[in-house]
Amino acid sequence: MSLPNELDPIKACQANQTLEGDMSVAALTRVEGVKTVHYRLSFSLTEKSDPVVTLDLQAECTLECQRCNQPMVCQIDEHLQLEEREKFDPAVVIEDELILALPMIPMHQEKDCTFFQNQAYYAAELKTNTYKPFADLGKTLK
Repeated sequence: MSLPNELDPIKACQANQTLEGDMSVAALTRVEGVKTVHYRLSFSLTEKSDPVVTLDLQAECTLECQRCNQPMVCQIDEHLQLEEREKFDPAVVIEDELILALPMIPMHQEKDCTFFQNQAYYAAELKTNTYKPFADLGKTLK
């Protein structure tokens, strides 16, 4: 189902409307590396007749690990309740929430990160090939 450009949450809540589908990656102009986005917008009214918008968002993104600069896959699974009273563009809200759900500093798990693998290699290399420039200094002073 395609998203409308403008949605009145009060009318949608009164009709208990639900919008569900996959969002086009081309529609996401402010986010890079997104592979898939699945959304579900549910509209309902509280006991006091206040409109409540529930957003379930699943996405898969490819980000760059900030330790090793290698690509990594990030899974997003968000469940949010929004209080919207004014008309809004659902695609913009979904993109906003996707941006907020992304990690600020994406990093692999330590076991998967090449940075830690390289660090362990160089630590072992340092232990075996340590050069001590002042090792013979004690002999010359005697």
